[in-house]
Amino acid sequence: MSAVLLVARNYKVAASIGFGTKSLSPTNTVLDTGCGPNLVREDQLPTGWQAHLTPTGEEYRLHSASRTDIPVLGRIRMSVQLGTFGVRTSFLFVKTLDVPCILGTS
Repeated sequence: MSAVLLVARNYKVAASIGFGTKSLSPTNTVLDTGCGPNLVREDQLPTGWQAHLTPTGEEYRLHSASRTDIPVLGRIRMSVQLGTFGVRTSFLFVKTLDVPCILGTS
């Protein structure tokens, strides 16, 4: 019998986020292979973020590694830049998070 052990890892990366490539701001970001969605904390959102927020309702239920509930307040689409690689993607907006921004695997 054989078993495969998958290990989740996280890495601090230099990234910038914003609503477009001309409005990117650097943020402390963690690339977390054990996290599905991208997460962003409120204090990292650019001015005017409220106009870009889509409510999620009860669609998402997130828990921290310590099993604490993380309430999701909505979804927001932003640009993220890692070095020369840039992409527009969705983030789940949360009030509290141990790090400013998490890039997950979805």
